[in-house]
Amino acid sequence: MRSCVDFGSREAALAIRCSMSSKTLEFYERHAERYAMFRSKPSSRLLTFLGKCKPEGDILELGAGAGVEAAEILSQGFKLYATDGSVELAKIASTRIGQTVRVMRFMELSAVQAYDGVYANASLTHAPRSELPIIFSKVYASLKVGGVFWASFKAGCREDNDRYGRHYNFIGHERLASYMTAAAPWAAVELESWLGTGYDQRQTHWVAVTAVR
Repeated sequence: MRSCVDFGSREAALAIRCSMSSKTLEFYERHAERYAMFRSKPSSRLLTFLGKCKPEGDILELGAGAGVEAAEILSQGFKLYATDGSVELAKIASTRIGQTVRVMRFMELSAVQAYDGVYANASLTHAPRSELPIIFSKVYASLKVGGVFWASFKAGCREDNDRYGRHYNFIGHERLASYMTAAAPWAAVELESWLGTGYDQRQTHWVAVTAVR
């Protein structure tokens, strides 16, 4: 179901051709400890997502980061399958939650009807726009009937890099909705938006999708 690498070396992680630019992955490898200190509380939207999932169900997290949300998912009684593209962040998250966080590329997702929920907080925002419909299709396939998908993105009009060199797809409502509906026959798709911040502490417009298989 997953293609993994050992937590062996930073060089091994940087060699991975995953669904984000090499500079983006390099940032998270080199600054993992500093990034892990950025957030200590899970997103306020996590519990809303979990409330829509089957109680004590199977949850896949794409982009676990430092494991803040992963810890909360486990504390709510769910069975968690946490993944991240960064070896260094996966190490940190694994230590935090007491179980292995696997290193996996978004495009390597191949599970079929395995999860009651798929959660991707500010992770798929790094995927190239060209890959999003494929990733959404893979997420759909990985969900059980009635399963819920939630993902958040920095909103914008065109793909670009931030001042740290991290790539963002900067997607808007209409494009996100079109990618979702083109990717799979979802039973329901809802969008939401808000004004928040990120690691760079700059005011940021966010957009998120909630979809049900």
